[in-house]
Formats: sequence, structure tokens, C-alpha cells
Amino acid sequence: MTSANLLAAMLAFHQHRYAPGCVNLACALFLIGLNVRIAWSRKKERAAVLAAQQREMEVFLKYMERAMGARAAELSRANLELVVKALGAKLHRDIDEHYILTCGKVTFIVRYGAVYRGNFNSADSTCTTGAGLPPLEQIATVLLLLKNNPKVFEKWRDNPGTPHF
Repeated sequence: MTSANLLAAMLAFHQHRYAPGCVNLACALFLIGLNVRIAWSRKKERAAVLAAQQREMEVFLKYMERAMGARAAELSRANLELVVKALGAKLHRDIDEHYILTCGKVTFIVRYGAVYRGNFNSADSTCTTGAGLPPLEQIATVLLLLKNNPKVFEKWRDNPGTPHF
């Protein structure tokens, strides 16, 4: 409804006994429609801004990955070794590399993309995701988070597929 429609409604009903009510209703509908339109356009703009920021971040991460290259892998390995040493975790190289971390009475097995509580055959397992982190950095982050708060495992298990850190 536009202002021209409101003006036409006022002129058509100026002598009618329900004219003030009709004009008030028309104004109210116009304002409601305007608010809905503004909210919709803001939501659309916000989504576009967030998508643009996500694309910029992905481009930046790809650039940094290419720029750092082997140096990033070397730093990740050194950081993981420091974390493992500080937490007292143990590295095992059976089929793949995995780390065993004991927090009180609970034992966690951590490898890239997965965390097990107890052993590999245990029903208590979950996947982990780390937005843009190299695999070794992700393992180090998971080890630190589990050592700090072992109950975070339940949170990860109950909300699969969401970014965890």
C-alpha cells in the first residue's frame, strides 16, 4: 500500500461514518508492511555480508597456507610435541598416529577428526571439526580442551557436526 492509496482512501471516505477507522487501518497496514520489508531487506543484507566475510576468510587462509607451506607443518609438529609433553599424553603409531590422554579415571584416544573415550571399540566416540586448522593443530587443540575440561566430550558427542573450537 502506498501513500497515494492512503490519500485516495481518505478522499473516498471523508463523508462516511467509518472513514477515520478505515484510514487508521490503512495507515497501520502500511506501517506493518514497511516494517516487514525493512526487516526482510536487513536480513538479506546481513546474510550477504556474512557470506562475503566467509569468502574473504577462505581466500586469506588459502593464501596463508601457500605462503607458509612447509614452515606451517613444521611449526604445527613442534607445537603438538610441546602440548603432548606438557599434558603427559602418549603417542602411539600402530596403524595411524593417535594420542592417548588420561584425565583422572577417563582415557581419551585422539586422532585427526575423531575422539574416543575408553578404546577404539567403545561406543563413546565423536567427530571433531576445526575450522581451517591444520591436522596437527587440531589434535593439539583437542588435547588441550579435553585436559582442561573432560566433560566437553559429551558436548561434542551430543552436538555432532557443529564447529567445536
